[in-house]
Amino acid sequence: MFCFFGHAWDGCKCTKCYKTRDKQHAWDGCICLKCGKTRDEQHEWDGCICCKCGKDRHKLKPGICECEICGEKVPHSLDVEESTVDEVTGQGWDYLSNYTSHEIATYRYSRCRHCGYELDERIVERSFEVRP
Repeated sequence: MFCFFGHAWDGCKCTKCYKTRDKQHAWDGCICLKCGKTRDEQHEWDGCICCKCGKDRHKLKPGICECEICGEKVPHSLDVEESTVDEVTGQGWDYLSNYTSHEIATYRYSRCRHCGYELDERIVERSFEVRP
């Protein structure tokens, strides 16, 4: 519904069109009872999880993604980069056209954005010859 003659605000929510605004929230701790918006204040913590909004406050140990407070293990959140290089010259893929024989390897470097865990692995290796 469209509020052509103006909204009928009941706190942060219009009773006609249900549009919300960031004013006059009915806060119950960290969550608004009318619109469901959350704020980072007045959480009700049960260990590391807020009972009202579900936010967590885990303090992860470096390198293992395990919470220092509650002991819960959290899966790593890995950022992954891959690179392909010539094993003989160490040159990247862009430089390989200058050679006729190649020993190629692809490496995957992963780092957890939470705890800093690093994994550097060789995932593909292949040899080929380029004919002129």
